Amino acid sequence: MSVQVYSTEANAALALYPVYPPQWITPVLPPGTADGGLPLSAFTPSGVELVIDPITGLRNWVMAAYDVVTIFVNGVNTGISKTIYPGEEQERILLHVPASWFTNGVNDVRYRVTRASGNDADSPTLKLLYNNPAPTVTVSHPPSVAPGQTAVITITVGYPRPHDTVTLTIGTWSITFPNPTSPINHTLTAAELQLIGDGTHSVFARVRDQLTNNNESATTPITITANQKVYNSPIIAEAVDGMLDVAALRGQDATLRARNWTGIQVGQQVWLKLTGQKPDGSAHVLQFWNGDTHKVNATWVSQGFWDKPLLIAFLKELKEGSLLKLEFWVSEDKSNDFASATRFPYQVYTVIGLQFVLPPPTLTPPTVPIDVLANLDGVKLQITGFAAEKDDKAQFVQVNAPAGAPPFPVVDFVGGIAEISLSAAFLAAWHGKAIEFRWDLIRAGVPAYESPSANFDVMKIADGDPRLPTPDIAGNTGDLLNTTELSPEARILAARWPLFEPRQPIWVTCAGFDKNGNAVSKHVRSGEFNESANGLSVEAPIEWLKALKDGTKQTTTVKVNLDGVADAAKAVVLPSRIYTVKALHPFTIETVLMELNGLNINADFLALTGTPAPGTTQTRSPTSGDGDYAYFSSSTDVATVDSNGLVSGCKNGSATITVRENSTQREVSFPVRVQNVTRLVMTPTHTYSIGAAINWMNSIGGSPVSNAAIDVLKVKFRPLVSSAGGWLCRTDGCGAGHYLSVVTNNPNAWTISCFTGNNSQAHGWCLLPE
Repeated sequence: MSVQVYSTEANAALALYPVYPPQWITPVLPPGTADGGLPLSAFTPSGVELVIDPITGLRNWVMAAYDVVTIFVNGVNTGISKTIYPGEEQERILLHVPASWFTNGVNDVRYRVTRASGNDADSPTLKLLYNNPAPTVTVSHPPSVAPGQTAVITITVGYPRPHDTVTLTIGTWSITFPNPTSPINHTLTAAELQLIGDGTHSVFARVRDQLTNNNESATTPITITANQKVYNSPIIAEAVDGMLDVAALRGQDATLRARNWTGIQVGQQVWLKLTGQKPDGSAHVLQFWNGDTHKVNATWVSQGFWDKPLLIAFLKELKEGSLLKLEFWVSEDKSNDFASATRFPYQVYTVIGLQFVLPPPTLTPPTVPIDVLANLDGVKLQITGFAAEKDDKAQFVQVNAPAGAPPFPVVDFVGGIAEISLSAAFLAAWHGKAIEFRWDLIRAGVPAYESPSANFDVMKIADGDPRLPTPDIAGNTGDLLNTTELSPEARILAARWPLFEPRQPIWVTCAGFDKNGNAVSKHVRSGEFNESANGLSVEAPIEWLKALKDGTKQTTTVKVNLDGVADAAKAVVLPSRIYTVKALHPFTIETVLMELNGLNINADFLALTGTPAPGTTQTRSPTSGDGDYAYFSSSTDVATVDSNGLVSGCKNGSATITVRENSTQREVSFPVRVQNVTRLVMTPTHTYSIGAAINWMNSIGGSPVSNAAIDVLKVKFRPLVSSAGGWLCRTDGCGAGHYLSVVTNNPNAWTISCFTGNNSQAHGWCLLPE
């Protein structure tokens, strides 16, 4: 029958085979993960070979001319394809796919036939395992294996995967590890060492995955001598270089350590005997193991040793300096026959440390707590009551010394006593704390024993201890500080204190009260080095001191770090100096000449307004002082001064104004010069014509009342009220036959008018020098 191109029957007839990789590995593990795998060796520079069969499942030739076959990897069109040309329809197709299309793990590979007829078809997917990179391997091991030793071979696999295998080869012997972890630590057993044999052998490892990808480690040598028989005798673990120091055990049991030997087996009977000497010379024997039930156990074999306590009570009964011998036998054939047992080389130890109970260090003088200021020459730390042997030495050890503190020197025993001096400076660094000392016995040039420790309390140097110097300002050791007398060079001083050293950190503070009564302080030094060669000498804060309130207390405090380390909390406080302040504030006033030269008029017959004429008064008060002043004039007829410092000119001349500060009775003065003062006078009657008034003026040496004088009268005096006016004795200011006159009929204002001179009569007014 015929098959329609687009029919279901056509698709079934055209069903494709999967792609076929000629160099694949199949099957692969675990089952169902992939159909097979591609080793890295299958990839040439042009790629892995993939073969496409041109027949279908029905054994039909289905490739037609101009069909196109294309490879897909992991669902991606690789662009790697083949066009079928006429005559190639029944030929198998070989395509190369580069490794770059594959990822580490399982990859889906198929091809697609794009047909000219339009019936495109995809092949079944072939799942291919791809391992990249291939596993790597390195091997490390000890350079040699001696008798009685074990050897651990460490194999490290890079990029390990399930179902890899690693093969370790030593010489001609090898062992394979399936599904290796990384790292592999393999301990060569005695049986394996025998199989390998003694000698120098090459060591390498090869790793191989299930796709035949493989790598090999570098080859290194190992020398094996483990197959020689070795008999390791038991030892005492705490012994050093054949010496067993019982004192160093500090009352604890020693450790008897039985070791392994060639051919050690569980169940082999053992014998162990210790033989020493008591102080009286008699033998001191301990049968530690005695065959029979005393056997090698599995733990002994597995860990290579077996520890048992060797009682301190047994060791303490030995003689100082005697020998302790350890003898050991093993029944290698497990017959429990002592006569045929193998005797190991015996161990011999010299026993020491049995006679020493070191006394703790003592103090001289023995006074505790240690008063530093009472022991300015320091104290001695001594060892007494100890029978030192020839060449024995001692080294004192401060148990609670700070990190990095230098050790004390090794000293000799002289006359049965070893000692060092603890300086006062050392003690001062520990004042208020305890120091803990022990000493080590140095025998044969090395520390042999430690003494018990002893604690010594160091008394805290009390703040203000009277044995310390008291500071002063400018050498003033009294109770009163007159700040007005301090020179700019005044200094804070203190005598050399006990334990004085140059460049000790110092803290200098002045405290007091300002003029408002507020507490104030001044830090002169705050932990800087003391640069004085002998005691204390630092500049005093002069201006700060002069600003203190009179009658208040001023305190000067000095602290010093005797240990040379700047720390205010640990500084020793000298006794404080307390003064009562005597302080006078500056009392000043402008002392230049005061000039009062404004026109001024005195008139006995006129009433004052209370307002001075311009330029005839001036106020001058102190620019500094306490504010409570009294004022005085040396010539009150020339100038007066009121309680506010207002100076008023009275008469031409000079005077001195003195100002007194009431609280201190201090006085300051300044000169005053008064000028341009005249007196207004008037005729005794009002019957004067203008001519008579002028004649009167001339007769007394007067002068006319000027316009300026009239201005002063208006300011300084109230208008005169009378029945008669007053001629100003002037010929100006009015028309012919008329003359200026004061009209005295208005009490509220000064009135100046022109009157006829020949027919009028009035008082005459004129000015006389004052």
